[in-house]
Amino acid sequence: MVDVGDVVIQGADDHGNFARMREAARQIVGQTCLLVAVGGDHSISFPLVAGVAAHRRVEMVHIDAHADFYDELDGSRLSGASQLRRIAELPEVAGVTALGLRNVERDEVTGMRELGVRFATTLDLLDRGPDTVVNELVPISDAIYVSVDLDVLDLSVAPGTTLPEPGGLSYRELRATLAAITRRGRVVPIDIAELNPPADNAGTTARVACWLITHLLSERFANP
Repeated sequence: MVDVGDVVIQGADDHGNFARMREAARQIVGQTCLLVAVGGDHSISFPLVAGVAAHRRVEMVHIDAHADFYDELDGSRLSGASQLRRIAELPEVAGVTALGLRNVERDEVTGMRELGVRFATTLDLLDRGPDTVVNELVPISDAIYVSVDLDVLDLSVAPGTTLPEPGGLSYRELRATLAAITRRGRVVPIDIAELNPPADNAGTTARVACWLITHLLSERFANP
């Protein structure tokens, strides 16, 4: 395992920031390495997926309380509110599955249906179980990109996010969901998004993020 450092982020330079993230992902995956990225705003997923997709088509699995499927928000088409829609529009992305949704606008649902996104709510995962939902929605693939927004967890578990929501998954429920995904194929890149240190007074959410990475990598290498 190697910490390759941080991508330089310069203010509101969205295009420059995205270009640097995309190139970092392209280079790391080009070395046949498993990329693990940590943010920050969930907009990071779009350039990272684009960088990975420069080498191979990927199946996207987005785990989040929010759909992030606005076409634009406040004039921006590159924010964390639109990143999954931008990913779904990439020709190199074979398909998209969104899991754990519980705060979604009607226009986002319409957009997901138009672009063929498969989705399940938090309640689906709780009532029907992660294995059942994941096996129904996530196709078997040799290249699965897993993106986890920490706000999919209940705010009592992960308070240090930008948009915490009540009624979320427990840590064990999210871990079971990730384990089920690793059994659908080869997880190639991973990102963990929306860790917000100023809102994480006791460092609880940062610790949760670290353990999520540890457990996801453990499941990934247990199912090579």
